[in-house]
This record gives sequence, structure tokens and C-alpha cells, in this order.
Amino acid sequence: MEPHRAAHAVETRSIRGSVSNVSSPPEEPDSKGTVGGVLADVSLGDVVRAWQELGTATAEERGLVAEVLGFEYSPPATGDDQPSRSEPPATTQPLSVAGTRDSRSRTVTAIPPSPIELPLELREQRTSPPQTSGPKWLQVDQGLEPERLDHLTTRPEHQPLFAPRWTRALVSAACATLTDDGPPDLERVIEVLSNGQPVTVILRERYLSVRRGMQLLVDVGENMVPFARDVTELVDQLLAVIGRDRTQLLYFADCPTLRCGSGGRATWTRSYTPPVAGTPIVVLTDLSLARGSAARSGATEDMWLTFLAIARAHDCPVIVFNPYPLDRWPSSVRRLVRGVPWDRGTTAAITHQAARGTASRA
Repeated sequence: MEPHRAAHAVETRSIRGSVSNVSSPPEEPDSKGTVGGVLADVSLGDVVRAWQELGTATAEERGLVAEVLGFEYSPPATGDDQPSRSEPPATTQPLSVAGTRDSRSRTVTAIPPSPIELPLELREQRTSPPQTSGPKWLQVDQGLEPERLDHLTTRPEHQPLFAPRWTRALVSAACATLTDDGPPDLERVIEVLSNGQPVTVILRERYLSVRRGMQLLVDVGENMVPFARDVTELVDQLLAVIGRDRTQLLYFADCPTLRCGSGGRATWTRSYTPPVAGTPIVVLTDLSLARGSAARSGATEDMWLTFLAIARAHDCPVIVFNPYPLDRWPSSVRRLVRGVPWDRGTTAAITHQAARGTASRA
């Protein structure tokens, strides 16, 4: 027997806790995963086997291994300090040896099973999952309730990105452009007459209006799938406010310059055609801001700048509804569009202010 194995054999006789090698019916683990107060998945035998496999030679090494497995280890007493234990007397009983011609019998010494004690005791009985460091929302005392049939069949109530009471006013303000169809601008008329000049045309006040209609571009790419219900509702609101007869509805994926069309993807053309000069272009998209979208789609910031250059060349203002906040938009794109954050925090007043500011710059 190797030295360290002999040491293990000696240390299996100790003063704490005992494990009997007498055969008995196995116990079933309780609801906490323990058997007799000890974890069902780690036993004293596992500790001894770990000592043997790792070849631990010192008490310190054995203590570290035992601690990892959830036990405390105390070196056994040596010399005179080791408690005496009376050995039970050996008994003899005849044992028949099968397979011999003369059926002879011989007597062997049978040693009765004795308890094997290990200098180990369980450090901690786990009654709950160990707590991990992290934010409070990550530490849940009670788990989710068991799954039921209604969890699979019930569709949760849709909470739109825009507050329903503001949606119509938001859409109207966002898509409006400045026109000269207002009432007569008396201040400008008086100024012309005071300079001794004739009034050849009726000067009217400029105001925001949706009479020019719109070209509506809807992104149906992979990044917009989580917002599909919001897209459908917002398209319906836009068509109701602007009018279906004054709206050109087109679909695209990732960027209009890649391909777009009024039907399925098979019908999309390879080139984007802007609307009549002065018609606002309304785009429902995330500008490829979703995490990892650069690897999934072919849209880049330069492609969006190319699209905006085409719109500006035809004097068409671009209004972008994006579900991500403005500070995440590319700055080069944000300066060239009328950005509308697609979120509950956006109000009609904010959109009106943005529309007037963008129109005045134009």
C-alpha cells in the first residue's frame, strides 16, 4: 500500500460522525436535496476518493479539499492522544468452499462490520440557493409560478410606444410642412405699401399644414420585428390623418436605397425614386441601431446619408420615427432629418416645436 493511501486508511478512524458499512436500505433525498441532513450529491466517500485521486499528503491539503466539498476536516489524534477503542472479538464460522472434489470445509475468520468514522463534518446545510452578488432586481426570493395553459394562449394587452391620447396630434405635427396658404399677411402688405411699391400678389402667412401629403417608407427588416404591432398601428394613424389618397406607401428593408416597393419583396425595384418636390418623406425605421444589426443587414451610415442627399436634392423634408432615443442616432443623420423619438416621452408640443425649427431652417 502506498504511503499516502495508508495514511488515508488510518485517518478513516476518527472522532466525528460515523458512516456504517453495514448494508441498509438507501434513504430518499428530502425536498431540500439532503439525506439525513447531509447533501445528497456529496458524501464522505467522495472526500476520501478526492484525497486519493489528488494524492494529498498533508493535513492542510486534505483540509482544503474537504472545504471545497463542503466539509470541515480536523486531523486525527496521534500517539497517546488517540482514544482507545476496544476491538470486537473475532468469530469463526465454517465456510463451504464450492468447486472442490472432496467437498472439504475450512474455517475462516469473519470480522464483523464496524463503523468507519471520518474526521469530517458538514460545514453548511444548504436550504436555499446561494445568493450571488448583483443588482437587487436580479435577486429573486420567489420564482415564477408554474406554466399554465392560459400563459400560452393569452395574448397580453398591447402597450403602444406613443400614448394613445397624443398619437393623432403627434402625427399631424410631425408630418406638417410650411405652406403659404394662410390668411393675408397684413404686416408684409403694409411694409410693401410703405415703401411705395405696388402689391402684385396677395402675401399670405406661412403655417404648418399636411395638405402636401407624404411618401411613407416602412422598414420591414429584421430589426423592426419587435415593433411590428406599433408599426401597423402608426401606419393606420398616418393614413387616417394625412389621407390615403395623398400618401404613397412603400416598404423597404434596412435602407430605402437598397430596394423598396409597394408590394412584397419580389416586386421591389433596385432604385429609390423620391416624390414630387416639397412632399415630406416619412420613414419608420430604427436606422440599423439595434445591437448587432450591422452584421445582419447591409445598411450603413453612408447609405442613409446617400438617401438623405437624394431627398434634399428634390427639396423633400425627411421625418424619421425611430424607437431609439435621439442621442443614439448618428449625429450626421440627425442634423439632416426631423427626428421624432418613438416613445411615451414624446408629446405633441415637442413635435410641434421640432417641426417649426426644422421648417425654419429649410
